[in-house]
Amino acid sequence: MKDKLIVAMVYTLTFAAVTAGIIFLNQKYENIFKFDFRPTIKMVRIDLKKPEYKTAVADLQKDIREKLIDSLKSVNALNEFASQFVDKTPILKDSISLLKKKLLRIVETQRKDSILAANMKSESGKKEYEEWLKKTASLYNTLESNQVAKIIKKYSDNVARDIIYKLKKQKAAEILSMMNPDEVTKITKATK
Repeated sequence: MKDKLIVAMVYTLTFAAVTAGIIFLNQKYENIFKFDFRPTIKMVRIDLKKPEYKTAVADLQKDIREKLIDSLKSVNALNEFASQFVDKTPILKDSISLLKKKLLRIVETQRKDSILAANMKSESGKKEYEEWLKKTASLYNTLESNQVAKIIKKYSDNVARDIIYKLKKQKAAEILSMMNPDEVTKITKATK
């Protein structure tokens, strides 16, 4: 009887120690189960109701109105703004870096759209585009709707609209229902 009790206690303590180790390591690193041992990034929660954050937000809005209206034209303008303002408010460094990444994606999408538009003007470009649309739509008709919704969000509005209209009606409706209403409006109103 003592032997069984000792074995049960050792098993229980071992189980508890391994479980605690897994929990600790999974909180310290990104994902230990995928062998991703990069340190986790701590998210900073900002309570905008605090007075010091309200003034920082007001200053940011004022500076955005004054300096960033034309910043979408140039990434350098955003870099200049960031270097001046972010040094004063280090809380916003992460937000600025995210905005830079989004801005670069927008610029890249616009560049791709201009190339696509140039190709569309030629007759062979139109045929290639239509062929690509058919193949892409037939592929997306076989995928799950939530996966397709995530993929379509990455296309420009006009290309996304063309793909949606090439899909089967039921599939297109499922995909649009999984997207944000603002995105759906933007995509369906897109024009060439």
